[in-house]
Amino acid sequence: MKRTEGPSDRDSLERASAWCLRLAEGELSANEQADLQAWLDADPQHHDLLTAAQRAWRITGEQPTHPRMQALRRAALEDAHASRRARRRTAMLATAACCLLAVGLVWWWWMPRVYQTGIGERTSVTLADGSTLLLDAATRVEVRIRAQRRDLRLEYGRATFAVAKDPSRPFSVSAGDSTVIATGTRFSVERLPRQLRVVLYEGRVEVADNGVAASGIAHTDANHNRTLTPGQELIASSDATRDTRIARVDTGNARAWERGLLVFRDESLDLAVARVNRYSRQTLRIGDTAASRIRISGVFKAGDTPAFVAGVTSAFPLRANRGDDAIVLESRSH
Repeated sequence: MKRTEGPSDRDSLERASAWCLRLAEGELSANEQADLQAWLDADPQHHDLLTAAQRAWRITGEQPTHPRMQALRRAALEDAHASRRARRRTAMLATAACCLLAVGLVWWWWMPRVYQTGIGERTSVTLADGSTLLLDAATRVEVRIRAQRRDLRLEYGRATFAVAKDPSRPFSVSAGDSTVIATGTRFSVERLPRQLRVVLYEGRVEVADNGVAASGIAHTDANHNRTLTPGQELIASSDATRDTRIARVDTGNARAWERGLLVFRDESLDLAVARVNRYSRQTLRIGDTAASRIRISGVFKAGDTPAFVAGVTSAFPLRANRGDDAIVLESRSH
């Protein structure tokens, strides 16, 4: 049964907001401490409401660079303090609750939704606009869905994006120095050491430098934008070379990770290790430059690090040295 909010609920919310602001002002007097304790003892829900209000207040304080957030905090404290001096209890409660609610709403609007997976985890998310995200292991995506735009940021890892069609609202995914812009399509974006990869499965996307795509709208500029068609992969270097190339790709292999498989086709060992490490706490490291440049091919089960180590050390002049915190793959001649 759906619970409806009544007058007593609103009063409890107002009281929780008011006590939160009073505590933010400074220490309570003995009488105030007694009043607060009596209110908390009156209903177990009161403690939860006060905790929630304090959590929201604390989060707004963690945004020191956002001027409006700080202005709202100051206004809430000033209004609550002025109401206390006037001793108008009802006005104090209403003003404090409204101020705190305003801060919370602005925070909710400004802050992104964050979706994150740990090592060895994958998850699927449906966004408010109907788009879906499939997050690879060890991945973090920030999402802001607005009336005129849909802005996402891949902080690390890899994700596949199935974009709900909405030509009036571009769907952009920023990752490092690049932004992928689409309206209705399916593609994946992956951040690797010194490299970004974008694979297009359906539709059409533009990949642009962040400076070009800062507005969320793709500009036609051959010097910056790259247009992908289905079955193409963009590989952009994030090192000093800033090299970018587009190649054909086997989309079945590119999506194998969604089925729990890691498929490598002439892949450098250092990038292969970065992918393997997403799935196991048994960390791998590369011991020398020569080892990192070895190129490997093969299919491995995600999370089976011992099989990967056995495979590469038997096929290539590599040895595996077990350290305290990682297995180090290095050239036998090193």
